[in-house]
Amino acid sequence: MRFAYLHCLIFYFNMKRLLLFFAMIPFFGVAQITDNFSDGDFTANPAWSGDNSQFIVNASQQLQLNSTGAATSYLALTTSLPTLDNTSWQFYIKLNFAPSSSNYARIYLVSDQQNLKGALNGYYVQFGETGSNDAIEIFKQTGTTSVSVARGTNGFIAAASTISVKITRDNAGLWSIYADAAAGTNFTLQSSGTDATINSGSYFGVSCTYTSSNATGFFFDDFSIPFIADITPPTLTSAIPLSNTALDVKFSELVDLTTSQTTTNYAIQGLGTPATAVRDISDFSLVHLTFSTPFTSGTAYTLSVSNVSDLNSNVIAAGSTIGFTWNAPVTAQPFDVVINEIYFEPIVSAPLPNAEFVELYNRSNKILSLNGWTLSDGSTSVASIGAVTLQPSAYIIVCKNSDTTSFIPYGNTTGTSSFPSLNNDVGDDLKLTDNNGTLIDRVIFSDDNYNDDSKKTGGFTIERIDADFTCNSRFNWHASNDAQGGTPGKVNSVKGTYSDTTPPQAVDAYPLTTTLIRITFSENPDNAIASQTSSYIIDNGIGQPASVLLSDNHAFLTLNNALQTGIVYHVNLNSSIADCPGNKITGELSLKIGIAETAVAGDVLINEILFNPKTGGNDFVELYNNSSKIIDLKNLKVATTDNNNLITTNYSVSDGGYLLFPKEYIALTSDVASLQSFYPNAATNNLLKASLPGFNDDMGVCVITDFALNRIDQLNYNKRWHFPLIDDQNGVSLERIWFNKGTQDSTNWHSAAEAVGYATPGYKNSQSLNEQLQENNFTITPEIFSPDNDGYNDVVTFNINMNEPGYMLNAKIYNEAGQLVRNLVKSKLLAPEDSFMWDGITDKNDKASVGIYIVYAEAFNPEGKTKKYKKAFVVASKL
Repeated sequence: MRFAYLHCLIFYFNMKRLLLFFAMIPFFGVAQITDNFSDGDFTANPAWSGDNSQFIVNASQQLQLNSTGAATSYLALTTSLPTLDNTSWQFYIKLNFAPSSSNYARIYLVSDQQNLKGALNGYYVQFGETGSNDAIEIFKQTGTTSVSVARGTNGFIAAASTISVKITRDNAGLWSIYADAAAGTNFTLQSSGTDATINSGSYFGVSCTYTSSNATGFFFDDFSIPFIADITPPTLTSAIPLSNTALDVKFSELVDLTTSQTTTNYAIQGLGTPATAVRDISDFSLVHLTFSTPFTSGTAYTLSVSNVSDLNSNVIAAGSTIGFTWNAPVTAQPFDVVINEIYFEPIVSAPLPNAEFVELYNRSNKILSLNGWTLSDGSTSVASIGAVTLQPSAYIIVCKNSDTTSFIPYGNTTGTSSFPSLNNDVGDDLKLTDNNGTLIDRVIFSDDNYNDDSKKTGGFTIERIDADFTCNSRFNWHASNDAQGGTPGKVNSVKGTYSDTTPPQAVDAYPLTTTLIRITFSENPDNAIASQTSSYIIDNGIGQPASVLLSDNHAFLTLNNALQTGIVYHVNLNSSIADCPGNKITGELSLKIGIAETAVAGDVLINEILFNPKTGGNDFVELYNNSSKIIDLKNLKVATTDNNNLITTNYSVSDGGYLLFPKEYIALTSDVASLQSFYPNAATNNLLKASLPGFNDDMGVCVITDFALNRIDQLNYNKRWHFPLIDDQNGVSLERIWFNKGTQDSTNWHSAAEAVGYATPGYKNSQSLNEQLQENNFTITPEIFSPDNDGYNDVVTFNINMNEPGYMLNAKIYNEAGQLVRNLVKSKLLAPEDSFMWDGITDKNDKASVGIYIVYAEAFNPEGKTKKYKKAFVVASKL
């Protein structure tokens, strides 16, 4: 094997250590850089770079931090090392303070990045930590994550110290820490540890983290650093046009200041040499060129570079060229780029990386620069996407800087230092904004967007079904069906066509002040019609609003004239108001509104209560406005009491405000959808989601109060109030019978009728009675019917008016010979006004013959009171 030997002299200056020493080495050129700063300059021979303005070479010819304020400052040195096997580092360090987690130094032995503040891969030695056990400690850094490799003696540097340190690594990855507390060369082994994960690097450096009081207290000297002798000239790696006159040229290594800033060393055919050439202030491998003649958009240019040298005087190869094309900026329109996939609930066990990401998709035919674009979630985190170009129909994965290496295998990836932390379950409001602040896309999502309950526990992305459907709808999203749990960087597994045909509805109108009304829609209305003042007309002299402001699913109307107390107004809506896809509004187009008055005892009544729901169901409490006032439920609470009748648990009925108009009902429940599933006849518009106290199944207390806990109404219920002949009380509500009788009068409550499904949430009670009772009666309609399924009088209806609740009914049908034909009703719990029907089918499942029939009905209650009815009717047929 041939060896090339490098020799040098050893120079001493003022008893300082040697300036530059080259050991006898094999042909690949491994040597030791030794810098004792005796030349008074750290920017050359060798050239340190980084936060240059924060460091000086002091009068003692030491490298010293010379800063102000609190910060982290660094300097780095190019020391290309293809291997770390059998390598050693040696240096002097002085800290004029007791180090801590706020004041510490790091010596980066090796790094793959020149910027020591960002994500990198390498090893460093740290001096300083929390507590008083400060030790010299070697760490491996991967991205932004650090792991200890070897830790020296506890407390060795707990106070201000001046020491010399030697670090070695053998070919098996064994790291050793040696130190001399007297700052000499009498090194003592403190600790060892093994890690061979990283075995090469390009940079050495120092990093200081400090508070203002220690901004000049870091000193370094006598560095002995392994390096590869540089005999390789720089090459061109990229030429990126920043505008039609500015071009950034990137070299493969740090370049010399003088030659890199000589304008005649650069030329573009047809444009000549640049007007200026400036090496970047911190990145010495980057040169900024400006030209007097602007570039033409879409034209391919070739930059020629000559005579530029690196810091070791290696000159770029003659004839070096690199091409570039300037494309004039294209302004993105809203939805040119859409948020296409979101991973907001990663889990360790999933195949995807355990990290959040957002995928963007360019659905336009434009080449778009995302430089200056931001991704935000409404919090303080605003992620700047950076200098990224997105081709038509291309995807890009946006994630944290530290997660880029995990997602690069999946496709085009860009990292950001301020990626928003996405909320699980409740979700987020993601906004994509361009460099001009224009909103490009917005997605409001939660775990409902999975549209698959089995995947809500995490490990799956939500994917956009139709990228061309740009309106916000959770139904245009679905949990990924891919085996990996997501498709970052490629076509979504659920890709398809989606359309929204569900029209919006006006939910309610609410006065925020006497001159400001909030209209709530079931979904976001489109601006075109909903933003016009002519789309809203208010009666009783108010007219059109002065202005309309749309925000999500709300329209805020500012009025010219104030609403007056005691008047019920109507906001009449334009029937052309539509949602984003163009579905026109349906349902109620006239919304009641008014100014609320203070509720006092008796104004609002507890009208119905379900305290023992069916399995899987929820309690509900129905209120009735028994006054002539408009009552705002925002000012009321629903509560319960303790054994001493003192208010305990209490909840606001409506935080956002809800108007209860005179003689109207509202049912309060914690789960509206569940209530509707158990009681399909519930009045949808009179159901309100609200928190309720827990109500016992046997007896309990429900109280309605104002916000000062003054009682408006109180019900001390008992399950014994139910109709005694009901075998199963689960899912059966107690209904109020009379509004003018006391709430606590047990005779004023009764079980809801079987005919209505045992509850009437949001509408008139099945057991409700007027104050004036009607006479008992039993009628038949029609008295002649023909069960021939021709659509005319096919059934007979028997109407019964009991005038009071609590009766059970048995009813039978006899023919004119007195024979039983149909046992029609058995033990039915009646409403005070009720009915039952017969379709002409007998107990033998035959159609009844033509003739005269008798209905015999017997009603009875638990007290033994019986009422009997007997009437004739006719079964007929066509001639």
